[in-house]
Parts: sequence; structure tokens; C-alpha cells
Amino acid sequence: MPAPAQPDDVGADLDAWVRGWVLARGVSGAVRTPHWWRVPTGTDTERCRWVLTTPSAAAVREAVAEARAETDHVKTAGDPAAWLPRLGPGWRPEQPTWLMTTPLAAVHPPAAPPGYRLATSTAGATTVLTVHAADGTPAARGHLAVAGADAVFDRISTEAQHRRRGLGSLVMTHLAAAARAGGARRGVLVASAQGRALYTSLGWRTRSPITGAHRHLGTGAVGSPR
Repeated sequence: MPAPAQPDDVGADLDAWVRGWVLARGVSGAVRTPHWWRVPTGTDTERCRWVLTTPSAAAVREAVAEARAETDHVKTAGDPAAWLPRLGPGWRPEQPTWLMTTPLAAVHPPAAPPGYRLATSTAGATTVLTVHAADGTPAARGHLAVAGADAVFDRISTEAQHRRRGLGSLVMTHLAAAARAGGARRGVLVASAQGRALYTSLGWRTRSPITGAHRHLGTGAVGSPR
């Protein structure tokens, strides 16, 4: 059975996301093959991830054969209903996410609202922007990595007690300005359901759902959503 089809350039968008995500997370040892990335994330919940950028039946088989640990993850762009069954038994689906992109227009980012201040730190291609509350505690934060003409936005978050005050938009706008200053002309990210609503309101375009799953070696492992 042939692999589910993808728009021609979605794989390139996913490839751009991985390149920037590795920089944003400070991950070393990522390996690029013709059809996928293998990224040794090395966290408690994820030993390694395989990101299929030009998926095929053969690429899926190779990734699944390598991903043997219970904390190994596989991701690709496409409909989970089509892709998850191809992984076979022993895989548990992850929460839905979406690959999104946007042109980075030249903008003048607004000042922080009263009671908040911004702090930015940059090291090489990566930037971290933090919004501090009046008491000095972090209220919102975002990470950015510039890889050529692409900028990957990562870990955009707002603390619960500071939500609905425009801080997420503030972070995104300031990071977009930093990305433009660093030479990027397009933004790329992978969004959660909550984040997707924010990014859509800021003009980001959804390119594809992301199929994500991790190994589950215990009883009740699944290869497709229930």
C-alpha cells in the first residue's frame, strides 16, 4: 500500500522546523538521512525522535525498526488516521499538533503593558524572550532559533495567572522582529491545540497536522487512536 500523500513542500517545511528546533533546544548529535531526522533528545520522556520529512513505506519501516525504546518517538506531517496504522502494534498516539508557517513582515513590536517588562538574551542563532511581572517572576516566555531564511518559534508559554492579557501576542511579535533582524523571512513552528488558536489569530497558516506517536511496550499498546 503506498504511503499517504503529502503536499510537495510540506516535507521541506518540516525539515526547516527540525533544523531550527534542534538549535532552539540545544540538542546535539542529530543525524539527517535522505528521508528522516534522528534526534537524540535524551529527556526522561523522550530518548530519541525520528521525524520523517519525505515519508514512504520503506522510511516508516526503517524508523520503526530503529525506535525500540519505550520513550522513542516518531513524527511526520500528515493525517494521524492515515499514518498511525502504518506504525504497527506497540505505538501510542500523542496529543494533536500542527505544522504552521508565516511570512515575517517588518513590524514595530509594542511595548510591554503596564506592570510587565521584557528581557531578551541571544546566543548565536538562538534568542530567549521573557516577560517579567512586577514582582520579577516570569509571566510569559518564548524561544527562537534562526536557521538561514527560516526562524523556528518554540516553547511559547504564558503562566496561567497572566493569560488573556496579550502576553502571548507580545512574545510572538517581539520574537518575529528578532527573527527579521537575524535575517529570517519566514516563521515555522509546531503548535498545540491551544497555541494554534493564538498563531492563527496572528496570521499563521496551518500547513499540515502532525502525526506523533511513541513506543508503548506494555499491555494495551495501540497503533491507531481509540
